[in-house]
Amino acid sequence: AGSVAGLDLVRPLRCLTAEGISVVLEDTDPYRAVPYQGSEIYPVDQLSAAEAESWQRAFTAAIDIIDTCLPRYAPGLRAGLRTVLPLQSDGKLSRSASTRLAFGAVGLAPARLDGASLAELLVHEFQHVKMGAILDMFELYDLSDTEPRYHPLCFVHPRPIEGLLQGAYAHIGVTDYWRVRRTLVDGADRVEAERQFARWRMMTAEAIGQLRDSGSLTGLGERFVQAMGETVLPWSSEPVDPAAEAAAREVAEEHREREARLKTAGQRKP
Repeated sequence: AGSVAGLDLVRPLRCLTAEGISVVLEDTDPYRAVPYQGSEIYPVDQLSAAEAESWQRAFTAAIDIIDTCLPRYAPGLRAGLRTVLPLQSDGKLSRSASTRLAFGAVGLAPARLDGASLAELLVHEFQHVKMGAILDMFELYDLSDTEPRYHPLCFVHPRPIEGLLQGAYAHIGVTDYWRVRRTLVDGADRVEAERQFARWRMMTAEAIGQLRDSGSLTGLGERFVQAMGETVLPWSSEPVDPAAEAAAREVAEEHREREARLKTAGQRKP
C-alpha cells in the first residue's frame, strides 16, 4: 500500500470575523460553486495566507461601515450570514451571487477588495438571501407566472416575476448604500457615488412599479411591494447632482430604445 504521508487531505476552514459575527471563508469545497450558463461566476482557487488576511481586513472594515452607516442591515447579517465564497473578479466590475438552496451563503467578487466595496456587496447579496427565505415561506405572487416578460432597467434580459421581485428587493439595499455613501466621500468618489445613487434609485423605483402593475401579486405580495415602495419613496426627493441625474436618465433611455428594437425584431420573426 502506498503512503499518504505529506498529502493535504484535510484543509481546515478559515473564518472571517468582526464584532458579533463569524462566517466561513469558503475556498476549499470542490463543489462550492457550479456556474450556470452565461453567469461567468467562478470560485477562486484556494487563497494564500496573505489573500485570506486581505479578505479579513476588508470584512472587518465592511462590517464597521454597515454598523455605522447602514445599521438597519446589520442585525440580519449577524443573524443569517454563514459563508462568504470568494469569486473570481475581472478587476473592473464587482459581482456577487447567491442561491435559495444555500441559505446564508454569498459569493462575492469585489472589483477592489476593500471595506467599502465589500460592504456594498454584502448588503446587496444578503438582500437576495432574505428574499429567498421569504419566498420559501410565503406566496407573494402567482406561481404560474413564470414567463420572462418583465424587463426592468437593471437587467439586460427579461426576467420572470420572481427575478423582478428579487432584483427590486436587493436593489433597495444597493440604492441605500449609495445614498449614504455619497454623503461620506469627496472628490471623484463623491461624483461616482452621486451617479450610482441616481442610477439605482431610478432603476429600483421602476422595478417596483412593474411589480405593482404585474397583476400577479397575491394580497400579501401587494402589501409587501407597497412597503418596498414606501421605503424608496422618500429617496426620490433627495437632491442629486444634475449631471448624475442626466446620466441616469440617458442610461434609461438607451435601455428603453434597446428593448423596443428587440420587441420589433421579435415581432418580425416568422
